[in-house]
Amino acid sequence: MESPVWIDGKKYWELPKAWFNDFVERALAKYSKVYVIQPYREQEKCSPTCQNAIGHECQCSCMGLYHGAGNDGSWFEVSDTFATRWADHELACRLMTAKP
Repeated sequence: MESPVWIDGKKYWELPKAWFNDFVERALAKYSKVYVIQPYREQEKCSPTCQNAIGHECQCSCMGLYHGAGNDGSWFEVSDTFATRWADHELACRLMTAKP
């Protein structure tokens, strides 16, 4: 079994993924609140029909952000009605609180 690693220069513990749920449950039981910082990548969704549209009506989940803009090669076209891409790796910070 892996062990937690202390990141001395930044003063935090890095835990094995398999320990995550147990750690959060124990931390919430003891402290009632815990900040969790973890990797995050946003998934964007659109469609080739939307990206290649001519005109102004957009009913796509991008809400017009990529309407008529075309595909610059960064989108993975799953079908004629669905395309997706992943943003860069970022860190997300969540404050988790125990249920009363």
